[in-house]
Amino acid sequence: MQKKIPGGKSVHFARNILFPFIVICNKHMFQIKATAHITFLYNKNRFKYLDRTIEYIKDHPYHTDIYIHTNQYFRHKVFPDLNIIVHELPENPFYLTWKYRPIIEKQKDNYDIFMYLEDDIGIPKKAIEYWLKYKDECLRSGMNLGFLRVDRNSADGLYYVTDFKKKLKKTITINGMSYVINNINPYVAFWIYDKKEFNRFIQSEEWKFNLKGYSIRATSAIGWNSPKSKRYKHTIIPLINNSIIDDCKVYHLPNNYIGHRKFCKYTIEQIKK
Repeated sequence: MQKKIPGGKSVHFARNILFPFIVICNKHMFQIKATAHITFLYNKNRFKYLDRTIEYIKDHPYHTDIYIHTNQYFRHKVFPDLNIIVHELPENPFYLTWKYRPIIEKQKDNYDIFMYLEDDIGIPKKAIEYWLKYKDECLRSGMNLGFLRVDRNSADGLYYVTDFKKKLKKTITINGMSYVINNINPYVAFWIYDKKEFNRFIQSEEWKFNLKGYSIRATSAIGWNSPKSKRYKHTIIPLINNSIIDDCKVYHLPNNYIGHRKFCKYTIEQIKK
């Protein structure tokens, strides 16, 4: 179902049929089809974050169809190819973050990569390349490849891990590669899976939001990565020369956790004990 806005793009409400395409990346031909779904509770003051979130996705090493789930239609002049999906706002507006799931589930056979993210998360190209490089080895071992969400401190120019109150201690070796175990908080306000893993995810209880211990929005954005789920043994991050690989970081664009009494205490270099 869709509604045509005069002078604008079609606004999709529930259905969308997607077709394969070919993209050229690094002078090689790939048949990679990716979808990214973003929840945007309409607020003019947050377009500055949404726009940067989209810019990061546009820089990924493959083409991504971007779906914005919102409660008010808008026409984006810079990114006219966005799929704007308008939902009736729930009584509790945070439940807007749950509305994308029936739609992305219908896309399960149409894409190779599936991603959900909040509207203020910058996922750089290096983080995607990092995921593509290490995810399969982790999955073969029953592990989840982790990321670290960071805020930038304008005072010193350094990035601080957003979601940690203490340092990581435990490590594990898999096929000669060392990883640090994130047994503190794997939440990074987004998730990303390949087709095989996504199709397993949508069969799980967590897909139906049967997950305790998280807020409404976090229940959506934690994906299958919660230690409360039984999918993964651990969330792990590679170590290079006993240091956490820098490419695992994704950006919390508002940087508003800087100065928080509990969070943003350690840089990535400091987070491993």
